[in-house]
Amino acid sequence: MQSSNATSSSLMEPQSASPDPDVPPSSSSSKLGQSNFRRVSRTEDSSPYPIPGLAADILHMRVKEGSKIRNLLRFATARMEGEGEGKDSNGTSLRQVVFTGSGRGVTKTITCVEILKRKVGELHQVSKLYYKTVNEVWESPQQGAPGITMQRTVPAICILLSKDPLDPQEPGYQPPQTKSVPTEDAERLGALLASRGYSHGKQETDEEFDARWVTYFNKSDLDAWELRKGMNTLIGYDLVPEPKIVEAALKACRRLNDLASAIRILEAVKDKAGPHKDIYPYLIQELKPTLEELGISTPEELGIDKV
Repeated sequence: MQSSNATSSSLMEPQSASPDPDVPPSSSSSKLGQSNFRRVSRTEDSSPYPIPGLAADILHMRVKEGSKIRNLLRFATARMEGEGEGKDSNGTSLRQVVFTGSGRGVTKTITCVEILKRKVGELHQVSKLYYKTVNEVWESPQQGAPGITMQRTVPAICILLSKDPLDPQEPGYQPPQTKSVPTEDAERLGALLASRGYSHGKQETDEEFDARWVTYFNKSDLDAWELRKGMNTLIGYDLVPEPKIVEAALKACRRLNDLASAIRILEAVKDKAGPHKDIYPYLIQELKPTLEELGISTPEELGIDKV
């Protein structure tokens, strides 16, 4: 998985965001959760693309937390390669596509882009990180009680892929990569990231995978050996764990009073992100409320990342 090269000039001032899109931020989240409030609507601001010069009719792939990577890639690949019904009105394939995602959809957006780049090849890329405002309406379980409207800010990403050259001076630009050879490698990677399945039996969805690991680390009787075994297994997968999985693992460390393991988990996640510089800062942004709640410092705050 590889993230964008968006520079700090494309970032807005960070604001606190809740680690769970279904729970409001700050202290109000715990109060609403304890009161069994239920979210009834969620709307995002219709801010323009942060990438200048995009055509009004450009193919826009909106990636959400529950989106199926396989379905998104099948459609985008067909349009970019001009297969079947993927051709435009002139009978040619599309030249550009833009992927957007926010909140927990950011990592899935990056995954879609990287797999498509391997499938199509020779694609120029521009990536921008920014923030979006989300408005949520929460309903009280008590009949006749007024609901609550909350506004919060979540990280978002916009990635443009183009067969035509783009401005190399634009912040966040990446030059084309050579199409993967053999193509079976890209297919295998796509299948692995899209389904996280096994060689036999029922395939596990992204949501089932995440829920399984959150449940594992949330076990009240989890011991230190099981914690280390779980993280070793998780890091062995070809993916970067979602923030909610890392959050559950950090809380397990707190229950075990094992600060050293908490720091090692953050180091392992950063190492797993590799040279893809956008993923780790996004994870830390999502985990910030949990880190502050548990009193855990990041390796950067401790200065051990430079050792």
